[in-house]
Amino acid sequence: MPRRLIGELAERARNSWGLYVVAAIAAFLLVEAGYRINLLIKDSRLQLRSETIAELPLLGVYSRSLWQFDLNEGFQYSNRRIFQTHIRRGQIDNCVVLPPLNKYGSPGVAEGNYEDSDVKLAAFGDSFSVFTDANNMTWLNYLQRALQDQLGRSVHILNFARDGIGLVQMFDIAAIRVPIHKPDIALIAVASPNMVRPRIWRIEKIINGELRVLTTFEPTENPDLNSSYETYILHPEAENDWCEAHKKGGPLDRIGSEMIDKYLRFRPPRYSVFTPYRSFLFNKIIHGNPFYSNSDRSFGSGITPRDLGEDKKLLTSIETLNRSGIPYIVIHLPFYPEVSAGEEYMSPIMAEIGREISRLTGRPMHGLLDYITLPIGNPERMNSSKDNMHPSTWGMQMYAKAVTKIVVTGEVNSNRPPTAGKH
Repeated sequence: MPRRLIGELAERARNSWGLYVVAAIAAFLLVEAGYRINLLIKDSRLQLRSETIAELPLLGVYSRSLWQFDLNEGFQYSNRRIFQTHIRRGQIDNCVVLPPLNKYGSPGVAEGNYEDSDVKLAAFGDSFSVFTDANNMTWLNYLQRALQDQLGRSVHILNFARDGIGLVQMFDIAAIRVPIHKPDIALIAVASPNMVRPRIWRIEKIINGELRVLTTFEPTENPDLNSSYETYILHPEAENDWCEAHKKGGPLDRIGSEMIDKYLRFRPPRYSVFTPYRSFLFNKIIHGNPFYSNSDRSFGSGITPRDLGEDKKLLTSIETLNRSGIPYIVIHLPFYPEVSAGEEYMSPIMAEIGREISRLTGRPMHGLLDYITLPIGNPERMNSSKDNMHPSTWGMQMYAKAVTKIVVTGEVNSNRPPTAGKH
C-alpha cells in the first residue's frame, strides 16, 4: 500500500477520533447543564445568585448549648435555661424558652415515676424519639399511655434517645444504661435517615472568641475543626428579653446581624449554577453527592452492613445486652416518604442494615408498616410541619399504637410482669 494512502487513512482516523472526543465532551457538558438546572430547582445549595437576608431559610439560634460532652455516650442534654430565637425573612420572627428537661434528664414530660411503676421500659433512639409536640410530649409519652390503657397497669418509659445519633450509638448507650436501670424491656427505635449514621460527640467551646457547639466523629473535647461541623448557631446575648423587644420590629440590630453572619460562615457551602471547574454530575456518579468536596473525606462516612459485623464496640454492646437477660426490641420507625409509598425502607441499604442487625442480635428488626393499616389517607399529616418530617402529634400516636402491638403481643400480657429473657 503506497505510503501516501497510509498517511491519508491515518489522518482520517485522527480526525474521526478528534470528532468523537469533541462530541463526547459536548454531550457531557449538555448533560451537566441539565443536571445543574435540576439541582437548581430541587436543592437550595445551588443558587442562581447570592441570597439576600430576606431569602435565607428559617434560622434558629440558641443562647447556650443544649448539648454537653460525654465521653462514653457522645453527649448529654443540658438543663440550663436556654432561649431560642427564630429569624425569618430578615426579621426576628419568634422567641422561645426551651422547656426544662424532665426529672430523668430527657426532653418531654415525665408522667408518673419509673421507680414504682408496674412495668418499666427504657428507650434508645434518635431525634424522632426526643422531638416534642405542642404539649411537650414525645411519641414515647404516647406509647406509655397506650401501654397503660392496654395493660391496665402503671407503665413508665425512660427516654435515653439522642438527636443526631445512629443505630450503632443507640446500642452503645443501651449497653451502658440497661444494666444500671434494669428495665423490664428495652426498646431500640431508629428512623431510616439515622440507620447509617456513625458515632458522634458534641462539645461546647469558645473558639476565637466565639461560643460554638461542634459535632465531631472522634471522642475528644478538642476536635479538629476540619473534621467537625456546626451543630447549631449560638449567641450568648440572644436572651428572651432581647428577642421579645426586637420581634417583628424592622431591620436586625448588631446581635441579629451577628447571628446571620455566623450562620453564613458555618453553614454548608452554597454554589452558583455557573460555578466553573466543578462537575456536579461527576461527583454524583463517583461519590454519590453532587456537592462532594475534598473536605468531606475528613467527616464521618455512612455505616454499611459490612461495617456492623466488623464493629468491635457494637459487638461488645450487643453481647452486654444479651448477657443482661433483659429482653430488648429493635424497631424501625418509618417516616413520611416510606409511609406514603407503603415501603418499609427508603433504600435497599436500610433493609440490608436491618437484616444484619437481626443476624447480629438474634432478634428481628420490627418494621412498623406491618402493624399500620395502609394506605393512610393524607399521610403528610404525620409530619410536624411542611418543612419538618419529625412526627406530629398524630404521627406520634400512630407510632405508639403500632409499637404497643409489638410490645404487648411479644413481651408482656395483662396478667403478669414481663419475663426476663423472653423474646
